[in-house]
Amino acid sequence: MTRPGNRPHSAARRGEAAGSPLEDYSPAYRHFVLLMLTLVYAFNFIDRQILVILQEPIKADMGLSDAQLGLLSGFTFAVVYVGAGIPLAYWADRSNRRNIVAAALAIWSGMTALSGLAQNYTQLLLARLGVGLGVTLAAGPYYFANLENN
Repeated sequence: MTRPGNRPHSAARRGEAAGSPLEDYSPAYRHFVLLMLTLVYAFNFIDRQILVILQEPIKADMGLSDAQLGLLSGFTFAVVYVGAGIPLAYWADRSNRRNIVAAALAIWSGMTALSGLAQNYTQLLLARLGVGLGVTLAAGPYYFANLENN
């Protein structure tokens, strides 16, 4: 019970229930986590667009057809998002999201590096599928929900 003139508990001021997991973390730490996740999201967006930006040099270098470029730039990400999104969301709800995001960033980074080393269409396609998996693991609800459950 609050006495007149006393400030209410900080969680109550923010509209959070007492005992909220957010009470365990300082505002500075929560802002740091938000900044890092925002940067991950920005790189996520850039990574999905980079192949479209560089498609003509890649097409000339590897001798790809327009159909192959179309599969690389859009279809592979769509297949991975649709095929893996729901099972990964189910896993994220029942596991430690921080560890999932860490694994996602490792997969995503490794596959991005392999994309740069690809010597032919098949290697590039498989690497881009791996990038799609990493990005799917780190996408929206998985890591933004992490803000509350950190």
